Amino acid sequence: MIFQVPYWDVAKLWPRVSGCVQMAIDRQREWRLADIREQLLAQGMQLWVVPWDMAVVTQIQTYPGARICMLVLCGGEGLMEHRDELGEIERWAKALGCEEMRLMGRRGWGRVYPDYEEIATVMRRKL
Repeated sequence: MIFQVPYWDVAKLWPRVSGCVQMAIDRQREWRLADIREQLLAQGMQLWVVPWDMAVVTQIQTYPGARICMLVLCGGEGLMEHRDELGEIERWAKALGCEEMRLMGRRGWGRVYPDYEEIATVMRRKL
């Protein structure tokens, strides 16, 4: 079961989830752990946790023509076992007026979420 961590609880849970976030950060160059924590505390990103196996970081991106929920990072263990948990994030995003979800990552995401369309290394799904 996945749950969203309220921004006011991020600092308290960070010691338990930062290792999962670091696993995702280790596979890219854009983000550092301290930057993600800062964004979560400032409400610029959202933290989702499957206790204590996996952490997901999302960001709502608003453009003049669209509102998108971007899955920024996902790290931890058991992605295949927990892949259906993304549905909870999709429902939350849709309730916030997002029109689609986007994943940015390795091609392996396509095997986990085949109903997402690959756009280079970015995948999307209409909500």
